[in-house]
Amino acid sequence: MDKLDRTVSISSAYDKTHTDPKKNYGVGACRITFLVQGPEGAVQFVIGTNWYLPKTQRSQRAWQQDYNRKFDKIAPDGWDVGYHSPKPMYSGQDDTECCYLPSGRCYYDGSSLRAIDWALKLIEGGTNWLWPELEKEYQARFLDGDEEEITATSPYLNKPLRTEQEVKDEKI
Repeated sequence: MDKLDRTVSISSAYDKTHTDPKKNYGVGACRITFLVQGPEGAVQFVIGTNWYLPKTQRSQRAWQQDYNRKFDKIAPDGWDVGYHSPKPMYSGQDDTECCYLPSGRCYYDGSSLRAIDWALKLIEGGTNWLWPELEKEYQARFLDGDEEEITATSPYLNKPLRTEQEVKDEKI
């Protein structure tokens, strides 16, 4: 396999709230993207950090704690395990703008369900686990030629988040 480049980037948090609903893009936290790039494309793992701008932290913290409690969430949030391919990976796949491939366009797809599982594994194994896993993902997506379905295995996918009674009983 050719040499693969590993990069980590952290996006800026933002406050793009506006009184005009057509111009209100909300509040967003920093996200961390772990990227493995090679000649065939790129694969990524993206996590949400819940790191907000100082002026929005208090309101976002209350919202985030409520959300985490309701949905039994952990931090960091796994947002995406995905790929950026220079060619379609399935019939009917549309291309999109892309900042990772030299052409500025790619065929992208990803899974937030797989990212939940990866976030848990990242917590346990750090980048000693993550980088080899992203390289395996690159191999599977671009070099093996297999059409094998890649699925999520998170324990969160098979358990109810909370029963209706638990939600009713909790004072939020």
